[in-house]
This record gives sequence, structure tokens and C-alpha cells, in this order.
Amino acid sequence: MKAAPKSRARTVLLVEDNTQLLTLAREMLEERGYTVLVAKDGDSALQLAAQHRGGIDVLVTDVVMPGLSGPRLAAKLAALRSGLRVLFMSGLVQEASLKDAMSSRTDFLPKPFTASHLIEKIEALLHPAAQDSSPLS
Repeated sequence: MKAAPKSRARTVLLVEDNTQLLTLAREMLEERGYTVLVAKDGDSALQLAAQHRGGIDVLVTDVVMPGLSGPRLAAKLAALRSGLRVLFMSGLVQEASLKDAMSSRTDFLPKPFTASHLIEKIEALLHPAAQDSSPLS
């Protein structure tokens, strides 16, 4: 697995209501050189994004959360930050409401996941051309 590019630090906004998973995913990303902003819910993520002066390259968010859902959060943030890439994650992949909330233009990571799966998904969002030429895709 390759580390995040060192030439330009990438910033990930990580939103997860499970504190243990939030901490673990943050550590996975930071170990690979990402700058990670964390929020425990959609409303906190909106506030954090509004206060953050730098760029946010990828939103990694749980789909089902109390209050503002992941898809609603993504729609609101996309209006504020053009070019924002989104990676949804959930352990509820069988729910019809989850399937309805997802579009073919978004990426999805089922829970539980490994560090390499998380990084691979983020790198695919950041560098789609490199992933298209991969023999494994």
C-alpha cells in the first residue's frame, strides 16, 4: 500500500458517530500522512468545515447518523466546497433507504473495513485516472 503523497498534504473530513471507529479511522489516515478533521455528527461537520480555512479534499462519512445523515451532509458541503469528493461508509448495506441515498457518482466503503481498504478508496477518489489504468480494476 502506498502512502499519501508527501508533496501536497491531503485533508480528510471524517464524520462518524461511533467514537471508537472515529478514533481508529483517524489514526489509520494520520499514519499515512493525511490531515484529518473529525466530527461526531453532521451538524458538527458543517460547523468544522465552515471554520476550516484550508481545503478539504475528501469527506468520509457514515451514512446513518443521528440528526443530519451522511447524504444530506454531503449535499450541503458540496454546495459550500466545490470539487469535494465523498466516500460513504456504513454497516447497513442491505437497507433500502441506504441504496436510495447512494448514487452511482459516489463511492462506498462497507463496515467493518481495514486500513488498506480505507486508503485505497480515498486514493481512488483523489486519483481516479491512476485507478482506471490499474490491472485490478
